[in-house]
Amino acid sequence: MSSEEGLGSLTVSKLMEICKIEGLEDIPKKIKKQELIKTMMEKIPDNKLEKYLKETTNPEKNKHKVTGSAQKEGDNYVREKVIVELQKHRIHRILLNELAENLGEKPPTGKGIQLFDGMSDRMLKELEKIFLKPNEEESERTFTMICSNWLIFKAKEIESIKTGYQIDDKNRVDVIAYDVGNLPYIMAECSLGKNFDGESLNMSIDKATKILDIHGKKIAKRYREAWLRIYFFGDEQSSSRLLELIRKNGKIDQYGEMHIKRGLFKTDYNLKFHVYSVNDGKFHGLLF
Repeated sequence: MSSEEGLGSLTVSKLMEICKIEGLEDIPKKIKKQELIKTMMEKIPDNKLEKYLKETTNPEKNKHKVTGSAQKEGDNYVREKVIVELQKHRIHRILLNELAENLGEKPPTGKGIQLFDGMSDRMLKELEKIFLKPNEEESERTFTMICSNWLIFKAKEIESIKTGYQIDDKNRVDVIAYDVGNLPYIMAECSLGKNFDGESLNMSIDKATKILDIHGKKIAKRYREAWLRIYFFGDEQSSSRLLELIRKNGKIDQYGEMHIKRGLFKTDYNLKFHVYSVNDGKFHGLLF
């Protein structure tokens, strides 16, 4: 990797830190990153640049030279390293916007490394936990975010999502995905447990029905029918058990579709079920 590529992988704050150490003055605060790198390559010898890059990529060997903003005492979080690694993952901006809202932060802006460089340490740590240290059993929230990111890329009509969506005082669903018309398009359940049974399936159907009770007329007006897709995500055992429950349900056909007739002058509801087994971040369709 060339010095230019190496510098490009660092954050602007880290580049400015190196400039300060080297005594480079009169650098505009709002200088563009590429211009900053060009200035550094012109004014800092290659051997010094290589030294700084080695210190950044091997923080354990240079702890005494890493600032407090980059290395947090008592943990292994290194901001620059996390940013570089996150760029290797496909993380959809819709997911980033939802995570930012959950954390009470502004939606991230920019592209590439600047997108992550503008995030707080708190948000970067959340992304690190989700994508760099994935553990599908660690927490329901982490697993929900992993599934949501995959779902956004899978169902390309998604315009925005809400996690932990409260339908009413008693009913909550893990994810609601909205289409370009801001209408509910997908409902997702990401917390299939060992106790998921026929009653749990009926509760999910009831949640979907309640969502259509609110938005069904608008959906039907736009698409001629009131459809809602339901995605289920779980480990191999729980997702396989759910698939059997769906197959045994006499109201759901072999294609995973369910038609709910609601009487004269009322909009009928249509549900489409999708079941995925998730293992080590890989999604295997059992019903799709």
